[in-house]
Amino acid sequence: MNKEWTGNKTSVFATAGAARSGARDRAPGDFYATSPRAVDALEHAGKLPKSVKIWECAAGQGDLSEAMAKRGYEVVSTDLHDRGYCDGGTDFLQAKELLAPCILTNPPFALATEFCTHAIELGADEVYMFLRLQFLEGKRRHKELYSKNPPAEILQFLDRMSVARNGDWSMSSKPSPMAFCWMVWRKGYTGSPQLSWISADKRLIS
Repeated sequence: MNKEWTGNKTSVFATAGAARSGARDRAPGDFYATSPRAVDALEHAGKLPKSVKIWECAAGQGDLSEAMAKRGYEVVSTDLHDRGYCDGGTDFLQAKELLAPCILTNPPFALATEFCTHAIELGADEVYMFLRLQFLEGKRRHKELYSKNPPAEILQFLDRMSVARNGDWSMSSKPSPMAFCWMVWRKGYTGSPQLSWISADKRLIS
């Protein structure tokens, strides 16, 4: 199943990075690479996954995978598209087998709800999703996702994170105008989400 979505020239604010690229077509496959600083923030706050083995199911060019591997995690990297890091052809939404106890990724925004839901349904102990803060909004999303599977934690960045359209960091020297957070699901959690502030700059949370 190939749900690649490219949007159009009127999709202003439609997805991550759209504030600056709304006048352009979306990146093929909705590919916006994630700064490794997003993992730095988890580490500074003591919020890294407890699971040693992680599945990065939309690995892209490996930014998050490498950041986690450098911290000693065993990372299984897959993607629907071959972007030169791992073999393409693995459609996460069609996956029947859980490849690691923890799923950690920046999902394609157009399919973010489906990615979150499928990760939970696969039975992951932990699910870490890098998402726009606006992902908290939406009646349909609340009905289909949050009311059934509330996140255990919302980890809001104090500083803006960078994302790179098509993985081109030379074109993404400035932080994104979009606000991002990590949303974390834990198997069996039923309470209200806990909010914490995190930062890639350790001085801001010390």
